[in-house]
Amino acid sequence: MKKVTPFGFRLLTLLSAIIALVSSLLIPAFLPPLPFNHTELIFPQTVIAFNCIVGFNFLLGLAATVGLLMFWRWSRSAAIISYILTFLSYSMSAYFVDAGIKVALDATSIFLGGAVLSMAYYSEIAQRFR
Repeated sequence: MKKVTPFGFRLLTLLSAIIALVSSLLIPAFLPPLPFNHTELIFPQTVIAFNCIVGFNFLLGLAATVGLLMFWRWSRSAAIISYILTFLSYSMSAYFVDAGIKVALDATSIFLGGAVLSMAYYSEIAQRFR
């Protein structure tokens, strides 16, 4: 098994975060507007909860990424909570249309994030978080 270096761990963490930001912020800016308002597809009572979860999750994910880069102990738990909140926010939403490139980038970011978390818990890097 190849040894995981702090540089490689940080590189994967940054790559996952950059891909997620490009997917969420840059790709939608280049897509044509949808012919309908996507918030109309969500049940009205869940719009506020959905927006609160997404906003909090963005800040939590940002803090977890910085914490993982600095090897702070709480960052691993924060990243797992962020993944759980992402799952909850997806399950609260209704149908939505995304470009194929956005879906591919989201999947890549999630895959890399899972690799980062597994390294943070189950490799020699885990000792740096203690």
